[in-house]
Amino acid sequence: MTTANLPNLLSFVRMLLVFPLVVFFANRNAVISIVMIAFLTDVLDGWIARKKNARTPTGTWLDPLADKVLIGAGFICLARSGCMAWWITGIIIARDFLLISCWLVFGWLGRFVEVIPDWLGKISMFCQLAVLVLVILGHTVNWMIYLMVCLTVVSGLNYLVHGISRLAKRTEPIMVGK
Repeated sequence: MTTANLPNLLSFVRMLLVFPLVVFFANRNAVISIVMIAFLTDVLDGWIARKKNARTPTGTWLDPLADKVLIGAGFICLARSGCMAWWITGIIIARDFLLISCWLVFGWLGRFVEVIPDWLGKISMFCQLAVLVLVILGHTVNWMIYLMVCLTVVSGLNYLVHGISRLAKRTEPIMVGK
């Protein structure tokens, strides 16, 4: 395996962690372990991609997709278990569905979409992960949940506005988030 493929493998492993997350959701220790492994693979794949110059076109969409699938599954499990309001889960899922749909539309239009997370997207993702972990641990931090919802909406709109403006202006690859 080459260094260039390692970040993609780690992102793929993160997507596969959805299955044990859902299956073992009732076991708090197992779920926290799975979420921490997912977090570490996310940090590690990003670090390797940057430090070893191992960025790939596949990695530009696989990494954020893995994040969205794992976070989405976690929040669906929280909502199904009654620990999170469905409307909050719906906002997270709707935002990610909208972003993924836009990637697909850009691709259909023949435009390669390189997703480059900006600081707002990274803060939103961190907040989603923090809320997921805190709620799994049995802590309800309302102000953080509402902050997460606001950041999710604002970062989604930010990506959408940047993507559409780049689609209208350019013929080269669209780098959503920068």
